[in-house]
Amino acid sequence: MIRRIFTAALIMLIAVPSLVFGWGEVRKARKFMKAGMYPQAIAVLEQRINDSPDDEDAHFELGVCYIYTGNLSAADARFESAVRLEPDYGYKIGVEYEKAGTEALKRGGVNRALTLFSKAVTYQPALRKEIAKKCFQAGVAALDRVPPEDGNRSKSLFEAACRYDPSLKEAAARKSYEKFKSLLEMATAQNEDSGQSGIPHESLWFFDFSKACMGKSSVLTMS
Repeated sequence: MIRRIFTAALIMLIAVPSLVFGWGEVRKARKFMKAGMYPQAIAVLEQRINDSPDDEDAHFELGVCYIYTGNLSAADARFESAVRLEPDYGYKIGVEYEKAGTEALKRGGVNRALTLFSKAVTYQPALRKEIAKKCFQAGVAALDRVPPEDGNRSKSLFEAACRYDPSLKEAAARKSYEKFKSLLEMATAQNEDSGQSGIPHESLWFFDFSKACMGKSSVLTMS
């Protein structure tokens, strides 16, 4: 009995310092991350995982580092390990991808934002409506400042919004049709001044999108 107690105590003496050291390494990495020093954080976390492959916190934080350094395939690999070790990390991973997508959207990186949002809903489907709302609002903002050649930005955002939340289809269709009419009026005025004719190609997408969302007859009632 005494031998068993002694053995257990010895194991604790060996294990606890290692565990505490591991916590310290992850905390150190988080400080680097907070300062935007991702290469330094990555080095610390990679060493921690090499020393302790079952440290789910290290896998998760390394995945976050990879998001912000643009290595999404490596991020997914670390996140898969984190979820395997602790399934509850799925929610936190979804939130991290959503947060990174929101930051990318604010900086005008629509394609990157949509990629990150797609990963967010893969890990956390409950984020779909919140992400749809952000995409829709960004699409409306893009419409307001569109030069016509920039219409693809609104197109991508509205399509994503409707994909994540189909209830936004009518609102997106109305906004698109309003832009179609605005561009058409501009083209008509320019044609009258120049003696030319025709409808700008960019405006047709907004009409087609409205029609796809609501049907041709419904769109025509908005005229």
